[in-house]
Amino acid sequence: MNAGKYILIALAIFFVIKSLSDESNAAQIQNDYSSNWLSPSRAETGIILTTLMKNNVSGCGEFFIKKKNRSSSTYAVACTSDGKTFNYYLVWPNIEEVMPIEDDGITKPHAR
Repeated sequence: MNAGKYILIALAIFFVIKSLSDESNAAQIQNDYSSNWLSPSRAETGIILTTLMKNNVSGCGEFFIKKKNRSSSTYAVACTSDGKTFNYYLVWPNIEEVMPIEDDGITKPHAR
């Protein structure tokens, strides 16, 4: 077998495994993160806002967090500028990375 066939087989296996383990963003947030959306502490606000700004994320006049159950340095973040419409992100302040996530039924926080 040539290298191209090995690559195709590896990609096929990867996509089959990935499709079997996929769960919705809503399910991932519910299963892997704390149960309630919380207002961040002063320290959390600073590190999360810094990470969001370094990744050119705007529209976070107010935001809420859920901490990852196994790691207090990983957050699901719900950002809003109007208290009604939210954008969701996974945020890793320790490595200054942000990943937008699609709202596929994520429970909304209760904005003020």
